[in-house]
Amino acid sequence: MDTSNQSTSNLSSVISKLGNLAKIGNNSNIQAFIDQLITDKGYPDLTEEVREQMKRDLIVRLDSFIMARVIAAFSDEDVLLFEAILKENKGEEAIQKFVVEHISDLNTFLTNALLEYRGVYLGLISSPPMPIKEEPKKATFGGMPPPPKPAPVMPKAPSGKWMN
Repeated sequence: MDTSNQSTSNLSSVISKLGNLAKIGNNSNIQAFIDQLITDKGYPDLTEEVREQMKRDLIVRLDSFIMARVIAAFSDEDVLLFEAILKENKGEEAIQKFVVEHISDLNTFLTNALLEYRGVYLGLISSPPMPIKEEPKKATFGGMPPPPKPAPVMPKAPSGKWMN
């Protein structure tokens, strides 16, 4: 298995293990939320079959969206600890416990994720902003790129002649 397939497989595994955190698929409030999203989007002439498929697809997308937000909310240290839990295959309960312990006010966090998802789905938010970790700023020269490195100089021999 190549590394990209392995990464995709690992991510799918993480998402499936975290998937029960909010009990997305079975929660009647989430089902109502998804129904309202479809209604608010205003699709004309939806058959019941198409509507049910859209609901299933939206639940999967919502689940992935929330899980991506959960992972992004971890500190660098938490990510390393979380990765260790996954490597040790400790199971869903250990993973869920870790998430609950490492995200302060999980209910508010999940509510904000739902509101963000709604905004993205309805086109109110152009793209979901991910938390950005501050990187050290590089020196700038008045908006210009830094100057190039000096060209190498050929050394002179002790006799004063250029060496090749």
